[in-house]
Amino acid sequence: MPDVIPPAPGAEAPDFALKNTSGGTLRLSDYQKNGPALLVFFRGDCPCCRLALPFVERLYRRHGRGAARFLGILQAGRQEAAALAKEMGLMMPFVLEEAPAWEASAAYGLKELPALVLVDAARKVLAVQTGFSKRGYQQMADRLAALSGKAPEALFDALASVPESAAGSPPRSA
Repeated sequence: MPDVIPPAPGAEAPDFALKNTSGGTLRLSDYQKNGPALLVFFRGDCPCCRLALPFVERLYRRHGRGAARFLGILQAGRQEAAALAKEMGLMMPFVLEEAPAWEASAAYGLKELPALVLVDAARKVLAVQTGFSKRGYQQMADRLAALSGKAPEALFDALASVPESAAGSPPRSA
């Protein structure tokens, strides 16, 4: 079987059905059918994800109630998810991708986390960012601002000590 690679812009984003933290099932096709969605794939034990999550949360607080919906896809069980959300102050909604299948990450062909995938209402991929890159995250912030009809604004404080980039961690796999 050939390697699966992350969907390129213009490709159809694979649908998935995952459990939310309350135990209900959420399908991507239902969640984003009224507009674009930013999918955020991450793990709680991934150092790069922990670096990126405060900036993803900042994006969510700025744009999560605008034109784009946000959905975290956390590779964890309910207890780990609750602890991580509390520890990091996450307000962004998320679903749980659990063992053994890790089906959503596999369907998207992800080789590293965190991964941001922006999809439109027709489930076409608009942009993909894997790992952490200040430039890539700022470009995603600018896209989200444009979707919301807002002026772009800096995601990073010029004085903050944040690396320009960081390699991600591999997702868990079957």
